[in-house]
Amino acid sequence: MSAQKDMLEIAKICGTYSGRDKDKFELARLKKERSKFIKPPMIEDCPISFECKIEEMKEFGDHFLVIGKVLNEVIRRKDFEPLLHKSGDVFLAVVKP
Repeated sequence: MSAQKDMLEIAKICGTYSGRDKDKFELARLKKERSKFIKPPMIEDCPISFECKIEEMKEFGDHFLVIGKVLNEVIRRKDFEPLLHKSGDVFLAVVKP
């Protein structure tokens, strides 16, 4: 399976279940990496991770706007093609020329 297909499957799993009800790491077969500044673990296989502190959260209808402060950035790989979520089941692939 390609890296973007793998990412799409993982994104669907993580977006479908609540972490309160299911262990998303187990369901998506993700490896945990200890965070330095926050309690939740990072995903070891992600090319880039951010540890963030919530500064403000406001509800707008059925959505929340979350404003956070980045406490730490971990760059594991610079050469990757990200998968972007647009809406619902719509994802966009960024492909280098």
